[in-house]
Amino acid sequence: MRGALLFLGMLQPAFASDYIESVGEEITLGPAGGWVRLFPDKATGDWHFLWAAGGDYLLLPMSSDFQVDDFDRRSIAGRNDLVDHAITACPSGGFLHVASAHNESAYAFRYDDDFNLLVSGTLEEGEPTRRHNDLPILCTPTLDATSFISSNHSGTWLSIITGNATQSELIELPSDVPRTEGGSLRMEPGSDELMVLGRGNGGKTFEVAGLDTNYEVAWKKTISPLSDNSLRPYWPQALMRVKDHYLLAFMGRDESAGWSSDWGNVYLAVLDADFNHLETTQISQYSPPEGAQRPGLARKGNQLLITVDRNVQPQLFEVRLNAEAFGIVDGEDTGVGWDTAAKWDDSGSPGGGEDAGEEGCSCSAQVTDNRRVLWPIVLGGLLVFRRRVRKG
Repeated sequence: MRGALLFLGMLQPAFASDYIESVGEEITLGPAGGWVRLFPDKATGDWHFLWAAGGDYLLLPMSSDFQVDDFDRRSIAGRNDLVDHAITACPSGGFLHVASAHNESAYAFRYDDDFNLLVSGTLEEGEPTRRHNDLPILCTPTLDATSFISSNHSGTWLSIITGNATQSELIELPSDVPRTEGGSLRMEPGSDELMVLGRGNGGKTFEVAGLDTNYEVAWKKTISPLSDNSLRPYWPQALMRVKDHYLLAFMGRDESAGWSSDWGNVYLAVLDADFNHLETTQISQYSPPEGAQRPGLARKGNQLLITVDRNVQPQLFEVRLNAEAFGIVDGEDTGVGWDTAAKWDDSGSPGGGEDAGEEGCSCSAQVTDNRRVLWPIVLGGLLVFRRRVRKG
């Protein structure tokens, strides 16, 4: 019955798009909370539903028709003091999760494929000079990381995460790297280049910078995702690669319109492989003062799920992508579609390719440690330009 109702109310107001076929109406999901993220459940064909509540991060199953029954909810982090969250699938299995706490701290957690906790650790604790909220996340065969910004917004710091979920390096990035509070980190298969996406100067744009292996800026590009100059784009935290394009879910609002808190409307931008903006679709139709925040993306084939939380309640929009425009082959297993870091083989499945490794998420820890050992050699003449803090 619910499927029929969803079909009858499926489409938002008509829009013209070369990449988006339809946008479904807003669906309220499951129990109250925030930071909702979805992952495909390969065993059942349904979804894993993760969300934050009570200072913890929790797990429930979600059916393919978006039913979330709050029976036997499962704590995966095992804490009661966590605030903001980011979680991603790792290319060779398992998941990496980072979270902030009210005590000016950040923590990391590693899980197996079934979200059983393997190890947890401290990244920073009681550190007032940096802000740990709205963290980005990265899990690759060569680098596992998150980032913080200075408490006065003057700088961006890269926190490199070990296999034991502790911080091996804290690196102050060049001053022209975008601020990553509510932003994204990404690395592409076969590349050592770290891409950092965050807010641009002036607040009306996003910026993306490519960093070389010395974490110096190799290139930088400005993205203007909204044509209406009265709107400010923010929270570009949901970045997904789909073949030769990127999808970017973000929030936007008119600052003079009376929005409360960090609320606004959710938008979906399509970018090419060089981060050139192609088009943007408004997904939600909220009116001030109440809107949504904290966007996330998940995908199976041409089905794209956009999640936000509104008034501490998870919400979902089902979007259908133009498969031909994106080069999506029917029946392709797209696995961890919203993941910002997974390796992909030629079929679009995560974990493929000779670089994916076979040791689970911790495979990156050894490479990260090797990179750390090389720092004094690589940076010999550059230490005057970058501060580095060793912790753990």
